[in-house]
Amino acid sequence: MKSHYNRKIFSWILILGGLGWIFHLLKNHSTDPQLFLPTSWGWFVSATLFTTSSIALNGVIFYLFLQPDGKKLYSLRHALKSYYFAQLLRYLPGRFWGIVYQINASQGYIPAHRLTRANLDFMIFSLIASGFVSILIIANQYSWPPHYRIGILVIGIVLIGGALLGGINRILSTCKRLFRIRNHRFYTFFNMLAEEKISPPQLLKAGFLFLLSWALYLCGWALLENVYPQFSEADFIALCAFYSLASIMGVLSAITPAGMGVREAIFLLLALNSQPPEVVAFFALFGRLWLIIIDLALLLIPVVILVFERFSANDETSNS
Repeated sequence: MKSHYNRKIFSWILILGGLGWIFHLLKNHSTDPQLFLPTSWGWFVSATLFTTSSIALNGVIFYLFLQPDGKKLYSLRHALKSYYFAQLLRYLPGRFWGIVYQINASQGYIPAHRLTRANLDFMIFSLIASGFVSILIIANQYSWPPHYRIGILVIGIVLIGGALLGGINRILSTCKRLFRIRNHRFYTFFNMLAEEKISPPQLLKAGFLFLLSWALYLCGWALLENVYPQFSEADFIALCAFYSLASIMGVLSAITPAGMGVREAIFLLLALNSQPPEVVAFFALFGRLWLIIIDLALLLIPVVILVFERFSANDETSNS
């Protein structure tokens, strides 16, 4: 009982730490709040709802990776709750606090190796798929030759399939051999990681939800043209693709919390050659603030789940 109570305290310390860091970022960024006020609040809300729905779907995709063989072993509510709270912790320095929170909050329910492998698979899937979708969008917006676009699509599909249907397992098997003699504990953990991989039907489901998520994301960015008509000369679809590529680089940099600074710098480098400088500078900062607001809005999902679980537990207690 005491260890369970300590785990809950530790989980909430991580969550509050993530919230505190977000508010710190917002305070440092919002030097001139008037600059970001929408011309039309209706269009801004619509764009935000589309983008929020897009990012919310990632929780369902993570749930698919959490059950790689398709068997429903874990609660969707628990998976979503741990996923959205863990996303908040991306804003803390380091790249591991989200997994630490999930393992701590799921002890006795979801094994640590299953959570670790689900996060690993989901991250690799998201990075590769988002990267190639972004490049395809840029290729379409700037009229690259058709054979370039086909080549990008084929390479992306082959990389995703190769990595998730066997490639990651080979790498993990190689890693576990390094620990065979030196550290039995790590060897056992890597051995459990290497024994799992997502099934082709689950991967197809994840791919479908991923494309749906991207469609909603593009709609959100496209609607920003109505939110800020002063930037109507910009290509908002291309901006979305450039920003997504910059976000991937920010994740891979592993230097700053949530790619802070790295994402913005790479976005400027990618977009300045084809988009007006004032537009690129504005959306480099706007994108960061907008996505932080969306991450905070997504906290409503686990909060609603927690409230529902609390009421359900009270009803069961009163009925018994």
